[in-house]
Amino acid sequence: MSPQCYPGAGLPHRFFDTPINLWFQRLPADCTFLSQNAIAELPPLVRKALAWPSKETIEQGRPEAKNAGRAQCSTVIWLGLYLQQEWLNDKLESWLVPVMDSFAGADALWVRYRHEGYAFHVVSDHEQVFVLCVRPLKPEHTVSIQNADEIKKFVSNTVAKLFKLPDFVRTDCSVTSCRRAIASGTVSVNYPPEGHIAQQWRKVRQILWWTDGCAVVFWVSAEGHKPGDQGALSRSRWLYPKKAK
Repeated sequence: MSPQCYPGAGLPHRFFDTPINLWFQRLPADCTFLSQNAIAELPPLVRKALAWPSKETIEQGRPEAKNAGRAQCSTVIWLGLYLQQEWLNDKLESWLVPVMDSFAGADALWVRYRHEGYAFHVVSDHEQVFVLCVRPLKPEHTVSIQNADEIKKFVSNTVAKLFKLPDFVRTDCSVTSCRRAIASGTVSVNYPPEGHIAQQWRKVRQILWWTDGCAVVFWVSAEGHKPGDQGALSRSRWLYPKKAK
């Protein structure tokens, strides 16, 4: 592993030697987005979401090609309902790594990439939960996780930059915990009492987040599941090949 490029991260130096506005580029599996101290303070399921599957897990969980292709296509479409289009690209479809039984008992797709000065880690169990970690490649400064006002502003700005929220939706960011290495909280998604609610957001009432003052981890669930809930992830084996008739 190459030397750390800034505190708490291990993105290889070669990704800093290229222009910061470089178009989409895949990141290697051995990147780390958070320090070990910060990772240790995350909920267990979120820690698993940030741990790239081993080569053995990927090989053993490789699905049938036609099922993999279908899952990659539909996952990019699903992510596109929630994220700003500028952070997505057709390349992501082929970069998504589908692995059976890889995310706490659920089949999932994994990808790491960089774009416009940010590094992204995404894992999705298809169409119920996705976890997104985003970190600036060259952060100008980090925010103190002990300063609730700074953290709220930082996370709110990140949400506005990343997510495709309808114009009529109001979001409220709150801080629920400030620990030694990580702060956590929620972004409430508030809909007007009347009017059309965008199909993709109709069940999302909260976005959960964690930050070390530089990287931010988001948990988004279309079913309202939380990392600590029993059965937070579907156990469906949607990547498995169909049985031969």
